[in-house]
Amino acid sequence: MSPYSPANRSSPRFGDLFYKGPDVEILRAPEIDRRYESSVKGIHIIGDLSGIPLLKNAVNMGQDLIEKIGPALRESDLEDAEYHALIVGGGGAGLAAALAAQEMGLRYLLVEQKHPGNTISSFFKGKEIFAEPEALPNRSRLWVEHSYKEELLERWNAAIEEGNLNLVDCEQVTNIRRDGASFVVETTKRGYRARRVVLAIGRSGNPRMLGVPGEELPKVHHVLVDPDAQTMEKIAVVGGGDASLEAALALAPHNEVTLMVRARTVKRAQKANTERLHQMVESGKINLLTESKVVEVREHSLDVEVKGEAYTLANDRLFVMIGSDPPEAFLKNLKIRTEGEWSPKRVLSLASLTLLVFLLYGWKKQGFWPFVAGGPLYAWTSWQPSMWFGLLYSTVITGFGVKAILRYRKDPYQVKRYISLILSQIFLFWIIPEIIFQMLWPVQDGWRAYGLFFPAPLYVWNFWAPQNAHIFWFAWSIVISVAGVPLMAKLTGKKYCAFVCSCGGLAETLGDSFRTLSPRGRRMRAWEDLLTYTVTVLVAMVIAFGLADKDSGWWKIQGLLVDFSLAGVVGLAAYPFWGNRIWCRFLCPLAKLLYIFAKDNSRVKIASGQHCIRCTLCSKYCQMGIPVMEFAKNGEEFSNRNSSCIQCGICITVCPVRNLQHGDWSEERWKEEIEQGPPVHVV
Repeated sequence: MSPYSPANRSSPRFGDLFYKGPDVEILRAPEIDRRYESSVKGIHIIGDLSGIPLLKNAVNMGQDLIEKIGPALRESDLEDAEYHALIVGGGGAGLAAALAAQEMGLRYLLVEQKHPGNTISSFFKGKEIFAEPEALPNRSRLWVEHSYKEELLERWNAAIEEGNLNLVDCEQVTNIRRDGASFVVETTKRGYRARRVVLAIGRSGNPRMLGVPGEELPKVHHVLVDPDAQTMEKIAVVGGGDASLEAALALAPHNEVTLMVRARTVKRAQKANTERLHQMVESGKINLLTESKVVEVREHSLDVEVKGEAYTLANDRLFVMIGSDPPEAFLKNLKIRTEGEWSPKRVLSLASLTLLVFLLYGWKKQGFWPFVAGGPLYAWTSWQPSMWFGLLYSTVITGFGVKAILRYRKDPYQVKRYISLILSQIFLFWIIPEIIFQMLWPVQDGWRAYGLFFPAPLYVWNFWAPQNAHIFWFAWSIVISVAGVPLMAKLTGKKYCAFVCSCGGLAETLGDSFRTLSPRGRRMRAWEDLLTYTVTVLVAMVIAFGLADKDSGWWKIQGLLVDFSLAGVVGLAAYPFWGNRIWCRFLCPLAKLLYIFAKDNSRVKIASGQHCIRCTLCSKYCQMGIPVMEFAKNGEEFSNRNSSCIQCGICITVCPVRNLQHGDWSEERWKEEIEQGPPVHVV
């Protein structure tokens, strides 16, 4: 396996538990509602800044926003405002919104800090522009087709001139503040008043700086527009991502190029770029310096440090391509909340939901006030609480499961998966253990029937006082746990979590709209490993020390801590705050055992083609926090060999270019699927 493989990059290490460095997997977007309105009422966010990538999505959002807020604005009194809407940012989203506002007859102004289409104009000469997903229609008036940079900019400039758009360029917005019913938008030149503000400024923000002396010299650049403009120069490129590698590769034929990378290896770029880089390094056309950094920039040289040693490099030009700082400070100054940001209201919501879930599971367990004998709710809740709880649980999974089926109806895999989850919950985890074994044909300890389909270590209660129950329950639990779990893992990987399990069923149905909130990054994967191993060992100790003593305190630990607190209260209450798979991903011992057995035995996998456009949707929608795009952009497969994948397949469903497939990759299948477009258009 290549050292640049995402399998190596994504392996959690306990040394990452408290990692606080940069992490390309973590992309925080502002909170917005269905009208693209932020936490500051009257300020709307569209385009890439909203967290939804792709150019066609951006222009459609601009059109959709004006259609939603425009009619009411047009009929409203401007009062002391100059404009109905002030649009900040002249990229695809901003231009589309301006065109829509003009068509609707709104008084609007578009403010761009540089020039319209500036991000695209900074791309390489001849850069290919994608218009994915092809099956998604462009609803805006702004031209977006699969093309090249130059044609797209030419058409956009023509649209600006023909439409006579009301815009000002070379003005940077420095502050936005509310004043009565309007906003005052302050720029580097003047101030404007508008009823609504539309932020379409993208995620790029400002180029990230090295923070070294001499960085302000004119020979330092952050973008490469035309590689042919530099010839016979000594050029250094700093950065280990695709932009820096592509710049070094483009400059190498006619210049003396040195690529400086901070890490020990080049590990963030696409596989194709890393392979081309090493070919150029081996042929002597690029000088690669790993574990290196620039110390000072001079007029004709660079002071650098390589593996702790100081050197001086002759240098004519320096390209610093280490990414951009997103406009987090700007948003924070405007008091716009980002996803996952804590506030008193959010803390209160978490506390309230935790209390509600606590009472819900307390009703089921009948072990807490006010549900115990003598409590005020005992008379109303004491008859068959587990049966009624199961009915409620099944109803919720069925209702939200049907909603998910309608959302993903164009994907047969998702339809089958949600039907499986609904039927499993109704029959395996409610009718059989509650209705059949405890009501219709009651047997002694009929509640133990939950262990028919819940293997240990997820369900351990058939190991509690086995001498007092029929030998079948104890024997079956040993068989399904000792033989069934490894066999299930070998044949299906972790599909049990996505197709059968009732915990997973609730997460996939009720929690479907929260899947993008899953914690991500190398630090979270380290905690995932630590916590799942810890809970698995804890449950194993419960079985080992509690098997011979039904009154052992270990059973109280299992009942109160694992089953009630972690699997019940924490797992469910966390949905709107940390995503729908907190229990399954960070705490479930069965999920950990399935992963351990599947890692070296299962052949279940998801394959990637060579068509990734790096839109990040696959990673964003992965509820297990897997950096799917790191695999997809390199055409590499992922499975339980290198990830905690449960084969839910949502990454396949949302991919706009159908670059992911179950099983082995088939180019022929891809050609058929790409004509149909993605089953779900994520906007």
